[in-house]
Amino acid sequence: MPWVKMTDRLHDNDKLGGVSDAAFRLWILAISWSSLKLTDGHIPASRPIRLTSLRNPEKTIGELLAAKLWHRAASPCASCVKQREAVKADPIPSGGYVIHHYFGDPTTRPPETYQFPRWVIEARRAELREKGRRGGQASGQSRSATLEPDGSGIDIADEAPGSSATLQGVEEESKRHAQAPRSSATLHRTVKVLRAPMLAKAPLLLVQMAMKVKMRATKRHAQARTPVLPVPRPLDR
Repeated sequence: MPWVKMTDRLHDNDKLGGVSDAAFRLWILAISWSSLKLTDGHIPASRPIRLTSLRNPEKTIGELLAAKLWHRAASPCASCVKQREAVKADPIPSGGYVIHHYFGDPTTRPPETYQFPRWVIEARRAELREKGRRGGQASGQSRSATLEPDGSGIDIADEAPGSSATLQGVEEESKRHAQAPRSSATLHRTVKVLRAPMLAKAPLLLVQMAMKVKMRATKRHAQARTPVLPVPRPLDR
């Protein structure tokens, strides 16, 4: 999970109040690391010294064990064993340590849940991935239905190259820029590009191609414009 849950009664916890600052910091960081790595509260023997800079790691770990905030993996308390069985957590690996009551506080009524076991988190992540996949498919199908009424491209296959329905938009654009409309052959070539079957797979690429065609055509028309002749000077009298 992207977070870990803590009770707002840590300041009243007698176990935490009896350990050093270094032990408290190690206890917090161990919970965070276990949640990230989905170890269900298990801490390998080599991990504590890598989580925080400890001058005397054996002493700090001994504080957590003496306060029963940690247990050795080989001998967890009966309450932790019962809690792990209730949430169907993974079996405790050999070696290392186990965080006491990692999944929650069973002494409250009702029992409070802090962290979730690995299988619950993985199931939630798989569910979110599946929802994202289905949402992407639905979005793609919606775009395809909008851009391709007949399922094979832009619905202009039956139009003649010079038909008014095909050329109307281009002619209006040319008139708006005071340019002569393009010939039917040129327009037909442009329409053929727009009818490319890659529209269903790469609509963004097709739009970019159409924009490039339009820009090149506009540039050619600008170059082909009739030059403005200079006004003749009046004859001297």
